[in-house]
Amino acid sequence: MKKDMNNKIKLLAFLIGILSLASSCEYQEIADADYPDQLIYMPTAVHGIYTIDKLPEDPEYVPTPGYAYRFLVDDANGKFIVPMGVYRSGYERKADISVDLTVQNDTVNNLIQAAAIPGNTIILSPDKYTLPSSVVVEDGSEIAKFNLDIDLNYLSSLGDAVVALAVNISSSDAEVNEEYQTTVVVIHTKILNP
Repeated sequence: MKKDMNNKIKLLAFLIGILSLASSCEYQEIADADYPDQLIYMPTAVHGIYTIDKLPEDPEYVPTPGYAYRFLVDDANGKFIVPMGVYRSGYERKADISVDLTVQNDTVNNLIQAAAIPGNTIILSPDKYTLPSSVVVEDGSEIAKFNLDIDLNYLSSLGDAVVALAVNISSSDAEVNEEYQTTVVVIHTKILNP
């Protein structure tokens, strides 16, 4: 009798478990959500002035995702290379987005006047650097990489100086995050002279 009673309690507990499990599996439709629109930005602009004034100390240091260093030196071609990139934020990664790159040295002049960078900073002249006029963040991708190539011999000839250039992005294909639209690259040339 006691065994029969235990079996009935087990059966009852089992049926209650099945019923509670079945009632908790009701279908609920998840509504569509509004995701933020895609925004274009430069990660090098996130921390303000992009200063190159020393060699990397920590091998784990990554200033820009995808790049191990703030700069590369190409002795064979006489280039001081600043790797940069344009990123796409937002949920969707659809469509190609063309991004225009321009130099806006008024920004550098404003920073000199505000004493945010040294007053003796030399603004790079167009014959001392190469910058692509545009890049494309491809459909399905979140980044378009590009390089700012600067004349290595010119930088080396300056000794201990500070040079700067402001790289700006714009696009008619997507909205640009105005807060991270301009990267001011400031290079202390002392790093090139041992």
